[in-house]
Amino acid sequence: MAITLLLLRQIGRGPATSPQSADELYQSGLRGIQERRPESILAAFDRLAEQPENQDRVQLLRGAWNLLKNQPELALQDFGKIAPDGRLRDPLLVLTGEALYRLGRLDDAEHCLTQAVQDSPNNADALRWLATVQYDAGNIQRTLELLAKVIRSAPTDFRPHHMLGSIYVDFGEHLLAIPELERALQKGASDETAADVRRLLATSQMALKQFDAALSNLQNSPPTPVTLSLQADCLWQKGQTKDAQTRLTQAEALGSLPPSGVRLKARILIDAGNLAQAQQQLEGLVAATPSDDESLYLLALVFRQQRNEPQHELYRRRSESTKALKTQLTDLSQIAMQEPDNAEVRDQLAAICDQLGLQSVAQVWRTAAASCRRRRGSAGGTP
Repeated sequence: MAITLLLLRQIGRGPATSPQSADELYQSGLRGIQERRPESILAAFDRLAEQPENQDRVQLLRGAWNLLKNQPELALQDFGKIAPDGRLRDPLLVLTGEALYRLGRLDDAEHCLTQAVQDSPNNADALRWLATVQYDAGNIQRTLELLAKVIRSAPTDFRPHHMLGSIYVDFGEHLLAIPELERALQKGASDETAADVRRLLATSQMALKQFDAALSNLQNSPPTPVTLSLQADCLWQKGQTKDAQTRLTQAEALGSLPPSGVRLKARILIDAGNLAQAQQQLEGLVAATPSDDESLYLLALVFRQQRNEPQHELYRRRSESTKALKTQLTDLSQIAMQEPDNAEVRDQLAAICDQLGLQSVAQVWRTAAASCRRRRGSAGGTP
């Protein structure tokens, strides 16, 4: 799920200040944690380390630094040395919950973050991480409720809108995704995050055939193989094939084309009658991603035009069966959204993901199913 990575990419901007008092240093370090600004954390850490009476704060900042380096095990060791009910309880609970989440210990993370929310119902960081845990546990309705609380608690924060937009894109709810992603941009998404927001926004706009809007949106993103490929797709959809080819050439000059760009390149080759080249492009895509039903369909089209009926029939059937599995995936995902404690439907989702070769997503659904069963068991139901 795309949403599981969002919180790990929220990098802040701007130089850290240099306050003098221990409280100011600590608060600066906390802001550095919240905004993912390493320089603020390190500045506070270095100066507080000189003060023996602030060693618990130093320990917290050391753990936060290890989290930023994606070393959650080390972070937990640091957090374990701090009194759980002392003056640092609130940030300690949130950071420990984040570390547990990164280690895949969803139930432990949920317990920790729930305590933080109970202590401080308007703690936006706790609410946001708890929403992420709930999303990975497959409890979509609870995720949406928590993100709504984040928005009320931190009305200027772009991150809950980014997360909501990403969730809606995942579920194909593009009409709902667009306003959330636009709000994320309006509320000042950081430069790195803004590129992802615009990519998601363009994806939804293109799904709704809003190609001019998508082009306008993508013009504000740095040129990368992904953004240029999306622009090329929009231009091709508008019948501007030469301009689309120019964008694809520019994209390839910057790096490898994303799968969508390779597919578009193959489509243009098919339209031009260059079937052998198109076949080569598509076979590479299908080998890398067997669940790519669109590439399977295009490959079947190439073989039909080459009058290779056995291969045409083979890839046509593969395309149709893969598309049918994806339709089941969408339908079951909607049921999972409405039934947060239904472990069986999450088992079915995991099995379909396995069939599609989406092992990492399958594991997410298995973890979600296990969480459902544990919740059911603790509530006195059938484990």
